[in-house]
Amino acid sequence: MNENELNKIIKQIEKENLKKAIFLFKRYKRKYPTDQNARVYLLDVLFKKSKFVEIIEIIKQFPLDSMDENTLKIASLSFLKLENYRRASKYLEK
Repeated sequence: MNENELNKIIKQIEKENLKKAIFLFKRYKRKYPTDQNARVYLLDVLFKKSKFVEIIEIIKQFPLDSMDENTLKIASLSFLKLENYRRASKYLEK
């Protein structure tokens, strides 16, 4: 995990520049495809800022089978907040 790159992403989220944050995350994901901790960290920051649509946008980039338990929990909670109960249960069942 590269702290500097993650901090850049977090700063963009704090500035409400979510498109750039997602762009930087996609670049980070290409560089470090197996870094599950960075994904969970980013999703956690977005969840704390109540950016549920952005969380779903990021989650859709990954196959359901490749997600760890924390990612699945954040995804299902985001779907619940958006009142999409069917998709939330799908993520909870995994």
